[in-house]
Amino acid sequence: MIIEGERLLKDDPANLKILLLLLESYTQKQDAEKTRITKAKLDLLIQAILMHGDGTSDSATLKVASVEDEYAALNMLGIMPKTRKSRTNTNSVTDVWKIKKQNHFPGEEFFVEVLYPF
Repeated sequence: MIIEGERLLKDDPANLKILLLLLESYTQKQDAEKTRITKAKLDLLIQAILMHGDGTSDSATLKVASVEDEYAALNMLGIMPKTRKSRTNTNSVTDVWKIKKQNHFPGEEFFVEVLYPF
């Protein structure tokens, strides 16, 4: 698992799903250094994503590169989705998630834009 994940990460270093799986594997293996580095990478990626939108409205969509990243970001942010409506745009799809009420998030909807690759 770790060898394959590291190989895949070389081709796609910002893949949230692979980074999350590697973080779990390093943690289980008790590899403190790789766990620390992978967690730092994930924290940096989430901070970069949040700089361009926090998901609180249609004008502040959280922008991600793939559907896998969408689910990984929801998980990392502790957002618990219930249902989703999708809207196709010219270069993306916007998903409007109905979410469970949570103390750390002000609304009942969460907006994610999955960007199409160029």
